[in-house]
Amino acid sequence: MFAIRAVAALLPLVLILLVLLTSPALPQSSTQRIYDKYGSHSGQVQKDAKGNTRVYDSHGNYTGKTQTGSTGGARVYDSQGNYAGRTSSDGRTYDSHGNYTGRSERDSSGGVKLYDAHGNYLGRTDKDGRQYDSRGNFSGHVRK
Repeated sequence: MFAIRAVAALLPLVLILLVLLTSPALPQSSTQRIYDKYGSHSGQVQKDAKGNTRVYDSHGNYTGKTQTGSTGGARVYDSQGNYAGRTSSDGRTYDSHGNYTGRSERDSSGGVKLYDAHGNYLGRTDKDGRQYDSRGNFSGHVRK
């Protein structure tokens, strides 16, 4: 049960990282602020010129990072530097054991749709950073 709760707690972070990693509209170096559906600040992502990111919670605590590979994919690490998984250049995600966990894909309007390992639609982020759950309910946004 603990493992399920831990994965569920990390899901928003993983979804945010997927969106940021697959968004070509982001500048080379940037800081993105993350807000929940009520407008409360829930975190921050800093992206460097190489495409690597560092993620912080709402209190400024470091929670993890990604390192972009030469093929366009990225490796994900937790706050202790432990390998947590990877995203391939085609948007597929894998956990630290190499198990397929889902995918992201760009839609026709410039947003990103997210799917789990079974192909179930999880939600989307539009081109302006607004996030929606699988039912279309607004769930938060990412701002520069």
